[in-house]
Formats: sequence, C-alpha cells, structure tokens
Amino acid sequence: MKELTSLDKLDIYIPSLGRCGRVLTLDHIPGPWLKHTYIVVNTDEQKQYKKEYGDDMIMVSPVNGIASVRQWVLENCLSRYALFLDDDMSFSHRTSEKKLKKTRGWDVKKMLQLLISWLDEGFAHVGISPRFGNFQVEEPWVEVGRMNNAYAYNVDTFLTTGVRFDRLEVMEDFDVTLSLLEKGFPNRITYEYAWAQKKSGDVGGCSAYRTSQMQEKAAHELKKLHPKYVKVVQKESKVKWEGFDSKIRTDVNISWKKAYRVKIDKNKGISRFL
Repeated sequence: MKELTSLDKLDIYIPSLGRCGRVLTLDHIPGPWLKHTYIVVNTDEQKQYKKEYGDDMIMVSPVNGIASVRQWVLENCLSRYALFLDDDMSFSHRTSEKKLKKTRGWDVKKMLQLLISWLDEGFAHVGISPRFGNFQVEEPWVEVGRMNNAYAYNVDTFLTTGVRFDRLEVMEDFDVTLSLLEKGFPNRITYEYAWAQKKSGDVGGCSAYRTSQMQEKAAHELKKLHPKYVKVVQKESKVKWEGFDSKIRTDVNISWKKAYRVKIDKNKGISRFL
C-alpha cells in the first residue's frame, strides 16, 4: 500500500458566512495546501463564493449554523484528518522569548506538519494556541487544554466516539473538547505557533446569527452537559460583539484538566489513547 504523504492525510476546512472576498485565512495557506483547502458555505451564498474562489475550493453545506456545519463536514470528510480554521485568521511563530512573528508559507507548512505528526502519534484532537496569552505558556506545547477557532481531528476516531458538534448552537467546540477529554482522549495544543483574528464578534461568520440570548442559553446548556467542569460567568469584551446588546456577555470558565481522566485497563495498565 502506498504510504500517504502529509498532503494526502489532511484537508483544511474554512467555514465562511457573509465574508465573500474577505476569507483572509487563505492568504496564509501554503500553495500546495490550497488544493486541499475548502471554504464551506451555505446554499444561499454558493454562487458568489464560487465566482470569487472557483468551484474546486467551495464545499456547499446543506445545513446551517457553525455547529451543524462542522458535524456535517466530519461526516463527509474523505481525508484521514480534518483541520478547521476560521475564515479571518493570520498566524505567528515564536522566534525568541516573548516574541511572535507573523508568518505564512514555509512556517505555516511546518505548523501543519506538526499537527499531522501529533495525529499520527495517536492524538484524536490537536490545536493551535491563540496569540493572546500565548506567552503565558513557556513550553512549546501543552496537553489537555482549551482549543478554539483552530483545531484538527482524526476523523475516524471522532466519528466512532459518538461525540457530536451539533448539540449546542454556539460553544460547540468547548462541548466537543470536554466530551473527548471525558472519554479519555487527551488533546495537544502548540504554543510554538499561534493564530490571531482581526477582532472577536466581527461582522459575518457566526456573528450574523449569534445573539446574547443564544450565547447565554449555550453557556447554561454546556454547564448542564458538563456540570463538574463548567462554571457560568459574566465577562466583558473590549468591544461590543455584533448582535449583542452590550460588552457584557454570559460566558464560561472550564476546568479542562479535571475533565480528563486516564482510563486504566486492568490487563494493560494505563493507556493514554483508547
């Protein structure tokens, strides 16, 4: 059997809504990877996205809402691994202590290959650190922690666990990460690389339909699904999110490491990966 290359193993999925012509993440994807990159759009916007980016890059989802879209992508993904990226991202890498340098091309290629190597190692889910707070972690990576906006999955493993993205309308990635941790699947997040966005709650994307009421409902539902590890709190943003009434929003604090429990096989001892 032919050995798969990195390009054969992983596809990149960029859900996008209301941002045709503004899918900034594409500017940072290395050329060879663009053939394995798909902008996921709804049926109403497919014509304009196809006109802008071409038929081959557009994947049309029959479902709406970011949570349902992510679930649909994983159920229809043909590659071994699936990487989700938001559509307004840039990337950085550490060049020295307390310094992150914006990057694209070769360094993004190394970032993708790093994620693939971890998935090859046996991790079911891996992610990239946000730029904000990156240097609060000195190590190049951590195991068991928060992932949002940029994460990859072993597709077969994900589907066999019974974990789903579409249980919540928003905060769905928190629900997925917690569910996988509770089932004994640790994640690994790189802090050698980081992602950034123009701003949270910008026009387009889930901001087109997310409301403060939806956010509050999801926070309490997440608490009900994972009562031991989730605390509902009030947080204040620097700017008011699109569709929100004020800078104050209902959010959550999560005990990620407490949610992970190493499962013990009586015959084989401790097994990190199930």
